[in-house]
Amino acid sequence: MTSSTITRLDAFNTLGTPLLSTTSAADALEAGGLAGWNIRKAPAYAVDPITGDRVEMPDRRAVLFDRPEGGLGYLGDVGRAHTTIQNEDQIAIMDLFATEAGATFETAGIAKGGRRTFITMKLPGHYRVGGVDLIDNYVAGINSHDGAANILMVTPMRFACMNMLNVALGDNSCIIKVRHTRHAVARLREEVLGLLDKTFIYLDEFNQIAEKMADTTLTQARFEEILAAEFGAADDAGKAAHTKADDKIADILDLFSVSNTNSGIRETVWAGFNALTEWAEHYAPVRNDDVSLARAERSIFDPSTKDRAMALMLQEVAA
Repeated sequence: MTSSTITRLDAFNTLGTPLLSTTSAADALEAGGLAGWNIRKAPAYAVDPITGDRVEMPDRRAVLFDRPEGGLGYLGDVGRAHTTIQNEDQIAIMDLFATEAGATFETAGIAKGGRRTFITMKLPGHYRVGGVDLIDNYVAGINSHDGAANILMVTPMRFACMNMLNVALGDNSCIIKVRHTRHAVARLREEVLGLLDKTFIYLDEFNQIAEKMADTTLTQARFEEILAAEFGAADDAGKAAHTKADDKIADILDLFSVSNTNSGIRETVWAGFNALTEWAEHYAPVRNDDVSLARAERSIFDPSTKDRAMALMLQEVAA
């Protein structure tokens, strides 16, 4: 399954449009089809399936937008107090990363059927864990149009397998979330200044942790013990549950011990961490006809499996 080198896209490139020569956030919006959506709230109604009568839902509002291809679109329903944030409100925020951090525009696009839009930027420089394993660093501005919080995210990206390593490091988080309150846009502009200050602190801490992992030996036998304890089926589980758990463990072990994506870091805790995250990012089952799309969205919006992988492997470093 994983014994040969695999060419794949990272999650944001899977979902978005590459910004090969873009130099401003305004141009990024245009290139990604995100400009001029004119997002607004409208009264929400329920229709009685028996009589066809329409009843207003006084505590809810529908979120509408102008589709880039023409026509009116629906993005979700929100509470009355929800404040819409236009995609254009990201311009000043993302341009700050260009002017203050030297970041360059990477992708712009749509996730979750338009309920999320994003712009990503590549931060300058890179490093090699253990002197061999290339890591690039990115920042993403994610706008929400269905009531969820807006997100500013910093994430390392491992080149060998295109894993997003957007993990929390104790109190040092790579993610800032801003709810759609009355002062949301002002808060976003305040938070981006704080994130600029924290970005390289977070990335330095991540690099230090990665180096410790790369310096710590992890045998295949010990990694198999960890996987069995974490993912093994209970003794009284049925045959199907045991088969599913055994297949998952075998696939992760294969990434650890055989796959070319870990060839330069074999038998280290860093290899164990990346086998776990690579499986979650590129091999874990999803319930969606478009598997790549579903995995990309999960990688960005649900990093819990990667946080758990980090916690498991840090236990080995501390042992």
